[in-house]
Amino acid sequence: MIKRVLAPTDGSEQSARMVEQATRFAGSLKASICFLHVIDVKLLEAPFLKDLTALSGAGLAVPVVPPDLTRLLRQRGEEALALARGIAERAGVPCETRMATGIVPRCICEEAALWDLVVLGRTGENRRWSEGGVGSITGAVARRCPTPVMVIAEAGPIAKASSLLLAYDGSPHARKALKTAVSLAREWDRELLILSVGQRAGALVDEAGAYAGDHGARATTVREQGDPRERIVAVARERDVAMVVVGAFGHGRLLEMMLGSTTSYVLEHVQSSVLLVR
Repeated sequence: MIKRVLAPTDGSEQSARMVEQATRFAGSLKASICFLHVIDVKLLEAPFLKDLTALSGAGLAVPVVPPDLTRLLRQRGEEALALARGIAERAGVPCETRMATGIVPRCICEEAALWDLVVLGRTGENRRWSEGGVGSITGAVARRCPTPVMVIAEAGPIAKASSLLLAYDGSPHARKALKTAVSLAREWDRELLILSVGQRAGALVDEAGAYAGDHGARATTVREQGDPRERIVAVARERDVAMVVVGAFGHGRLLEMMLGSTTSYVLEHVQSSVLLVR
């Protein structure tokens, strides 16, 4: 059960919309939420290398940080956290705020260890460079985080969705995703669409459908043939679901590393929110 939600925020307009949806999501589950702002250490170091060769003769590049930069970045973080805290307090959702300094995806993944779920927007302050897909930080966290990750779409509130879509391939991560999807469908009293693609689709959806039925969820099974990646995206669009639940990795970890996983494709192309379960 999801009771502790971590929502990193960079203070951008896109991030503010994510904060609102993450707060609604936490409230729908009677969960608490923690807003995290990470000061990117690369902003403090990389652009400000000063060559002191002429002074020292050692040929060393020494980082020189403008004296006000740290203060300005911290102030910006405090403003982002204050905005997020205000949204949660107005919604009556218990919250806390934290600030850290470091490599952003790494800090988020480390902080996530004691939380049940990480919620991220598809893009943040660097949206104009995302080329329509997920942002670099969101992609990095989705790949590395040990905790389930939800990537929020810019559509309407998740908890008001008419249905949820589970992409099920029978792998260990998919079975964990099944349990999470059933729990959410029951919590929100929403229909759960269970989709499987390929030759074993019938047996797989029967397996997942039986589990959902035994646990009191309203489930509909969908069998498809073709490219699993394309069919998941297509069904999500055709059925107008607000959230796709998928295991973070399928059967072939090595194959995914070489060719790109179904999960990565879905994350990049689906317009719904995506919940990645490990």
